[in-house]
Amino acid sequence: MKNTLILILLFFSIGMFSQENKPEEKPDIIQIEVISQAGFSYSNLTNEFINKLLFGGTITDELKNKILDKTKKTNRIGLEINNEIRVYIIDTIFPKYPNHIYYFGFGSFRNMNAKFSHDFFKTLFYGNKSYAGKTAKLGNTKVIDSKFEKITFGILHKNRNSSLGISLIIGDKFHSYNFKQADLFTSLDGRQLIVNYNGKIVNSDKENDNFMAFSGAGVGLDFRHDFNIFKQNLSLDITNFGISIWKRNTTYSNEQSLIDYTGIEVSNIINIGNKEIDSVAKSLLPPTENRGFTTLLPAIFRIDKTFDFTKKLQPIYGVKYILNANYIPSAYAGIHYNVNKKIGFSGALAFGGYTNFRITTGAYFNLKKVFAGIESQNLIGLFSKNGHGKGLGLYLFTHF
Repeated sequence: MKNTLILILLFFSIGMFSQENKPEEKPDIIQIEVISQAGFSYSNLTNEFINKLLFGGTITDELKNKILDKTKKTNRIGLEINNEIRVYIIDTIFPKYPNHIYYFGFGSFRNMNAKFSHDFFKTLFYGNKSYAGKTAKLGNTKVIDSKFEKITFGILHKNRNSSLGISLIIGDKFHSYNFKQADLFTSLDGRQLIVNYNGKIVNSDKENDNFMAFSGAGVGLDFRHDFNIFKQNLSLDITNFGISIWKRNTTYSNEQSLIDYTGIEVSNIINIGNKEIDSVAKSLLPPTENRGFTTLLPAIFRIDKTFDFTKKLQPIYGVKYILNANYIPSAYAGIHYNVNKKIGFSGALAFGGYTNFRITTGAYFNLKKVFAGIESQNLIGLFSKNGHGKGLGLYLFTHF
């Protein structure tokens, strides 16, 4: 299920908690919300292939052929690791504005994603021998790896139908390789490579990309607002809309070129030695310069049906999009069922993002002053080696 559902559940549960307080009890002063989400997904790869690629194991020709048969003109893969904590101050900080709640937050976000062509996969895992006398179309390939933290100050209306947060962005790293065109011709005897190239490469400081590295800095906005359209109550949620500026030890390249390389005999680029690889790579890769750049953050846009915590059974649906990522709009639709006031379950069918169809599920628990939830963004992927990714979300809300 989309993590927006949990956010809405959390906010509505606050109201339920307040109603259950006895008159003599002191009202809440502090509310804490913790959101953690991690997952990876892909359109045409499988869990079996990715597990062996990342953690070791034999990638057999049979497995490679199986994946190659599934690859299309455009294929996608993505990884998201998002963690955020917010502390809400219920007491009025500014007496002149009694209808607002203020919050402070800290978050860490990692988004690594790529799109690649059929020829790119074939050349990478089979070499270029099969393209002797032919041209491999390696373009339409884009790889992005971004990581940053944020420190947020925000305002939430007391009726909880809108909020706005402003964040200081602390950039750890941003690497982007965007090959609009990369046609690789290999001669029949393997002695000549011709590359028709049009692409852009930007890299932040590769020597300093750890937690809170401050390799880049910027500003971001978080915004949420409930609205009604066609008699449907919906919520718009925007997270991390902003920019980051990178200037320290950066590299930049944006050019179009035609490279004709004639040198060592190259029958398969995967099987040649390190010295040969280094020589060929330096000859084929475009030159870079030390130059700063500005990037958009991978902002998350969501529209979801507003959740009614009082209903026992209700439909859920929504859409999601991530800016500046190889992400296609994702949509989901399903149902939520409350067994009682303490336990609820959700299930939905989703499509899009970095993968195709998938089943999402969630379980939610309301225990006195703690509301918690656990979700799977790809139920089949958790158990099947032929699944197209895995993902879990954990959510916690408490107040005192």
